[in-house]
Amino acid sequence: MALRYDGKYKVGDKVRVRKWENIEKDKKYEDGVYHRLGSYSVVLCNEYKIKPFEGKVGTIAAIDEYGYRIKEDENREVLWIDEFFEGYAFGYGEKIKISNDEVSWVEAYYVGYNDGVEFPYAVVLLEDKEVKPAEAELPKFKISVARYAKPLKERHTVILDNEEYGLLEDDFNKLKKFLKTHILKN
Repeated sequence: MALRYDGKYKVGDKVRVRKWENIEKDKKYEDGVYHRLGSYSVVLCNEYKIKPFEGKVGTIAAIDEYGYRIKEDENREVLWIDEFFEGYAFGYGEKIKISNDEVSWVEAYYVGYNDGVEFPYAVVLLEDKEVKPAEAELPKFKISVARYAKPLKERHTVILDNEEYGLLEDDFNKLKKFLKTHILKN
């Protein structure tokens, strides 16, 4: 079985590409090469390859032993690694999970992202979870920031005939149930 890059994203995840100047500031970056775990990796990039993707959303299309491939990089200009992404890309108002310690997570609504700061995710937290339309009072909310964010529903990567598919939790559980009842029983 081939080795796979041990990154945090799965096939189908939407990610936002970092600004070049923030990648360049990374302590692992030296002369167009990223240094990982005491040895130089094959991750080569430069300003001209990253600039066209800066701030844009990419979709993880494949994962190999060195990193990711994104659908939007049709010419395969960059071998993408976690450090090249700000994080997951969310739509304005999308319900997500946030954390400042990657241990305890709470649900919030995504408002925006500021690359290069300690708490980059801007979110809205609703204090009243259930609000009936007939109520005269508007729901209470507060604006907050967070260090980490992830989708409400995480993906699982399934490989069939060397093709990778990113499945959401519900679809992954349906597939598991089907396999257990129809195939793995025999």
